[in-house]
Amino acid sequence: RSGGPVLEAATLQEIARDRLLQSVLAAERTASEDLERLLTDMRAALLEMAVQAAAAYDEHLLALHCALARQCFLVEYVFARSDAEWQQVAVLRARIAAALHAGSPVQPEWLASVASYLPLYRLPDADALLARDWLAPVAAVIEQQIRMPREVARSAETISSLTPIGDAV
Repeated sequence: RSGGPVLEAATLQEIARDRLLQSVLAAERTASEDLERLLTDMRAALLEMAVQAAAAYDEHLLALHCALARQCFLVEYVFARSDAEWQQVAVLRARIAAALHAGSPVQPEWLASVASYLPLYRLPDADALLARDWLAPVAAVIEQQIRMPREVARSAETISSLTPIGDAV
């Protein structure tokens, strides 16, 4: 973490209305140190809101959170994280697993949070998420983090090798 102040819900709500930022986060790798600090703080604050089931968490924050999750996937989760954040992610992973096992609804903010720290295809029963209906921002995260990696893996199995592999590299 950057060590800066945690972002307030009102600040996040304001940021969440910036559709251009959401579009950039969802589609392009960012390379600005200042933006990385902001995104790291946003990720931690949104995680906290998801864990606490904050009343301020709405569809605008969900769209921002999903765009951030897509950014984190694009940059291969390079943002700093604290041990406390990782523990919160573990709590949400357990909630998701329990909900999937029980056939219960999965809160979209739980998925956005977990997807901001690790790819969703790593979740047990991740394929069960593909069979559910989701709001568009969550569906885009699931497409990016479960469906597309599965398709790439299936395609890789069909590619024949022209020559044998000669070394570990």
